[in-house]
Amino acid sequence: MNHFQPVDSDGRLWRGSAPSPAGYRALANMGITTVVDLRAENLSAAKPAEPAKGRAEGRTHADP
Repeated sequence: MNHFQPVDSDGRLWRGSAPSPAGYRALANMGITTVVDLRAENLSAAKPAEPAKGRAEGRTHADP
């Protein structure tokens, strides 16, 4: 992922570009359980990488 960095001093909130399938796995390995998609474009043609699989593995993905 590009531009992946902490937003707060506690390291509880991070920001970065949209993760690839490998990026979702890397986030999960880091203990990150929630991904919030803040992109404003219509995602019907280009869905996020693996939100359904992530939900099945106990992670959360939220679209705007």
